[in-house]
Amino acid sequence: GLFSGTGTDVEGNPNFDLDRAPTRHEAVTMLVSLLGKKEEAMTGTWDTPFTDVANWAKPFVGYAYANGLTSGTSATTFGGNDPITATQYLTFVLKVLGYEVGTDFQWNRAWELSDRIGMTDGRYREPNQVFLRGDVTLISRNALDQSHKEDEQTLSEKLMSENLFTAEDYKKTVESPLVI
Repeated sequence: GLFSGTGTDVEGNPNFDLDRAPTRHEAVTMLVSLLGKKEEAMTGTWDTPFTDVANWAKPFVGYAYANGLTSGTSATTFGGNDPITATQYLTFVLKVLGYEVGTDFQWNRAWELSDRIGMTDGRYREPNQVFLRGDVTLISRNALDQSHKEDEQTLSEKLMSENLFTAEDYKKTVESPLVI
């Protein structure tokens, strides 16, 4: 339930498109879903300075912007149709975990911190590497076991304490095979 597909296949099964590069719109949507905030995002009223956000993505970009999880590619553009890089998505997730850009890590070298805390394993160091929706899923899944910078509570524990995620959800997520 943390990750939505791009549609269904001919048999009605979700198509997650794990081998396709995600856009910034999709990545922010996945991030907000990971946080269990999809409904809040969809029902909220959000203001952003961005003029290029697709209508379907406005609630997610708005929520992420209002909560300090994302910024644009300029003062007025989000770059939502652009492919997201590994370091951009790692920056989103590290912000969720309480880390600050410029203080705890540099956004263009976010993998250094994500490797150090054990969320990633060194595979996202190359700036021009291919980054896929499967990678977003893997990073998001690994983020569930990461502690917030300020305390020992993991993201999954925080989501459970807020009734946004259950122990059964966590078990399914951990046991679900992900090969990318």
